[in-house]
Amino acid sequence: MARGRRTHEHVQTGVDLVEAFVSIRDDVGKAFTRTELFDLHERAGSLVDLTGDSSWLERSGDEGNLHNLARDEFTLTARKINERARDIGADSDYSEEWNRAR
Repeated sequence: MARGRRTHEHVQTGVDLVEAFVSIRDDVGKAFTRTELFDLHERAGSLVDLTGDSSWLERSGDEGNLHNLARDEFTLTARKINERARDIGADSDYSEEWNRAR
């Protein structure tokens, strides 16, 4: 599993964003500890944060469409994280909505 992979470095389009989330979901299947699942949940959340950041929105010219896509992809990813947690006998209590307070 790629630890600490910087999935957001090349996100410029919806395709890039979906590919980043698919990469995270692929890593979920390789996770064997709650710590690894937590890190993947955080990685996915960082993509939601990125696409909602005002400076990123200004630079990319996106009007929030990628942020909405990121939130949807986050939910799919979090569900997979919860499924994997159950598979490995860990608590499956990862939030399926990203609402990090800033």
